[in-house]
Amino acid sequence: MTTQTLEQPPLNVRKPDPRPSSAPWAVRKWPTEATVFAWLLLAGGTLFRIRCYFHWTSFSLTELELVHNLLTRGFQKLLFEPLDFSQGAPAGFLILERLCVDVLGTGERILRLPSLLASLASLPLFFLLTRRVLTLRGAILAIALFAGLDPLIHYSAELAPYSIDVTVALAILLSAVVVVQRPDRERNLLVLFVVGAVGLFLSYPAAMVLGGSGAVALGAYLASGKRDGFIRSAAAPIVCAVVWIGLEWVNVHFFLHPLMYGPTHQELVRDWMQWGGYPPWQPNRAVHWVWAAFHDIFQNWETMYLGAPDLAMYAAILGLGGLLLGKRRKLGLLLLLPLVLALSAAFRRQYPLADHLALYMVPLLIILIAQGIDLIWGKEDLARSAAGGLAAVMLLSGALAQSGYEFRWPGGREETKEVYQWLQHNWRTGDLLVLSHVSQRSFDYYAPRTGLAGLEQLWPAPPGTPMDKADLLEASTQGAAEQPWFVRAFTPPAFQPSAVSGYVVLQPDYSSNPGQYLDNMDQICHPDPSWHWPPARRIWFVFARPEDQNPRVDQLCLAELDRIAQPGVRHLEDGAAVYFYEVQRP
Repeated sequence: MTTQTLEQPPLNVRKPDPRPSSAPWAVRKWPTEATVFAWLLLAGGTLFRIRCYFHWTSFSLTELELVHNLLTRGFQKLLFEPLDFSQGAPAGFLILERLCVDVLGTGERILRLPSLLASLASLPLFFLLTRRVLTLRGAILAIALFAGLDPLIHYSAELAPYSIDVTVALAILLSAVVVVQRPDRERNLLVLFVVGAVGLFLSYPAAMVLGGSGAVALGAYLASGKRDGFIRSAAAPIVCAVVWIGLEWVNVHFFLHPLMYGPTHQELVRDWMQWGGYPPWQPNRAVHWVWAAFHDIFQNWETMYLGAPDLAMYAAILGLGGLLLGKRRKLGLLLLLPLVLALSAAFRRQYPLADHLALYMVPLLIILIAQGIDLIWGKEDLARSAAGGLAAVMLLSGALAQSGYEFRWPGGREETKEVYQWLQHNWRTGDLLVLSHVSQRSFDYYAPRTGLAGLEQLWPAPPGTPMDKADLLEASTQGAAEQPWFVRAFTPPAFQPSAVSGYVVLQPDYSSNPGQYLDNMDQICHPDPSWHWPPARRIWFVFARPEDQNPRVDQLCLAELDRIAQPGVRHLEDGAAVYFYEVQRP
């Protein structure tokens, strides 16, 4: 009788790792201390964003242009007709905002809520992305930058789609990275498909991010499925690509058509050419423009606002080169191709590469910066460690110092509602309100909400009158425009001699003719008797965003008003102010 012994498998032997060849950048477990520190950084970024959200109480002048469209249009006109003031926003964003209006109301914080929620959601998304693509050291640096960059904090509390652009870009990048790391799982591709389809309607630049990173992800999925046959493995990627292209075609031809064709598009191209968002027409200047455009993203206050933009740019180039020349070429391509498509869109005059419209690139560029500094840092070399540490400190110190300053003393908005509330509290019958030309949008919105709705605009322009400076000059030569300090030509109507409360709007081209603007101040304080305008003794002057003008309109006017009238009380807010003057009458 023979006995058979069963062989026992050796202990502590792991099964072969089924991951594909992309395992060098698979997720590694972090030490508990590092994870806690990363979440503390994200908590700080959350605090910064919530502080900004609750600090601002008024819509900015730019936001009011979009508010006007949201409050005066239904869903059909919002989505399928050109918006007023040459505004444009993704269809999904407009639907979200209009739902907020219908369900929650029209308050400032209500309409800014989608931007805040998107910005808060971007923090954990960025954390998950950096854990998959960076070392622990690089990820901590990237998270600190992302959580503390002032432009990302600023746009989390603004009625604009730019925070949603960032979040959608992160969701697409993370989904694509997961597919590249584990292309053998069909559910990963399904997640990328859904995220990409929804993102196309929430964000304009999602098409560039999805086109670049999605192509790499689909290629990785296709390559991993060759063992099952080419036709079977290619079916899902082809369906994804066809659906995405079809959705973007619908987006362009139904929702984006006014911005990409016709006179509005031509006007936007002309403006963005002046602002550097599109390359010059001369081919020999294109290379310089590419360098300048990306450099501007690193230093512009609307995108990254770094104190060492040159260092950041060189670190990003080093990081990208290290990925493409190393073992993680797929990750390098996944980050590079969206940049290539962004350049292509700018050269085709379809999407500018500048200012807040490039905010969606920030998480991608931060990853490249962190990767580059991590390469400089190295592992054991003391000199390299010192150089890498110094570079990290230079980048972080400037960014976090700016965010800390803005946390303590926020700026960059126009708190016009507070100005009108204070003005209404001190208003008397017979007073006259004079608005600077950029203040009228805020007055139209806040007058009914601050008790000033009963004021009548004195000397309103009749329909069909000149609307720009060229028309005004032509009308003036024909005697049709008696008062050049209105953009719209008009003839002052006759008023009864009794006191009349009302307001007028100054709309001159004071930058090219400041002397004429000073004459306007005298005309307001001492009107011609033939106008039959009841002279007011108490005049209030409201200025909004004066620092955008050269020369500053408030300084120009107040210097002249101090000479011809008696200055009184004043009330100053961020980006807006009201000044009281009393005019001596015989």
